[in-house]
Amino acid sequence: MIFSYYYPTLIQKKFKYIRDPDREEDMSQGIQIPAGLLRRLEPNRYQLDLRGYTCPYPQLYTARALKEIEKDAILEILIDNPPSRETVPRTIRNNKQEYIGTETQGPGTWKILARKITD
Repeated sequence: MIFSYYYPTLIQKKFKYIRDPDREEDMSQGIQIPAGLLRRLEPNRYQLDLRGYTCPYPQLYTARALKEIEKDAILEILIDNPPSRETVPRTIRNNKQEYIGTETQGPGTWKILARKITD
């Protein structure tokens, strides 16, 4: 009897922060990219080195970097976390930017390319 009384409350608390896919939200609000991770390679080309970072940091830092670079710039994102191969491109698309592709750099390392198309 006690379990049935507390069960809805526990479920509500546990799943309180599930993201509603129909709701627009800024994932990167309040997030600062640590110094040295985002660097300018040449005009309109940037590199975000996220090797060594695990979820959710690659997604958060990617969303933030896409806000900081200028329109039509290319962002190279270096990762070594296998789940980020799927989650980072999704983050790029969710932020209404262009996902160009993923390249294998070496064993366990990938480069994801994105283009900022909207402000």
